[in-house]
Amino acid sequence: MQLTHHKNLNPEIWSKYSKDRQILMIANELNRLINGLKADFKIQELKSCIERILELADLTIICQNKSLRKELLRWREIFGENYIISENELRQQLKNLNIFLNTLLLMSKESSILI
Repeated sequence: MQLTHHKNLNPEIWSKYSKDRQILMIANELNRLINGLKADFKIQELKSCIERILELADLTIICQNKSLRKELLRWREIFGENYIISENELRQQLKNLNIFLNTLLLMSKESSILI
C-alpha cells in the first residue's frame, strides 16, 4: 500500500498503535478538516485533509478486527463522498462533518469520552 500523505506509515507500523489511538488520529485529521472549513481554507487544502483521513481510515481497516472493519468501511464509504462533491457543497457540510466526527469517536471506548 503506497501512501501519498503518510509516507512513513505502513500497515505494519500502524498496527502497532492501539485501536483507540488509530481512531483518535483519524479524528484529529477530521477535526483539521472542520477547522479548515471554518477558516475558509482553499479547496485543495480541504481535499488534502480528506485524502489524509481516507488514508488513515484505510490503514485502520486493514489492521483491525472484523467488527470494527465493517463499521469503518461503512463510515468511510459515506464520508468519502465528501471528496467528490463540489466546493460549495463541501463548505455546506460542516454540520454533517461534526456528525461524522462523533460517529467515528463512538467506535472506540477511549475516544468516546471526548464527545
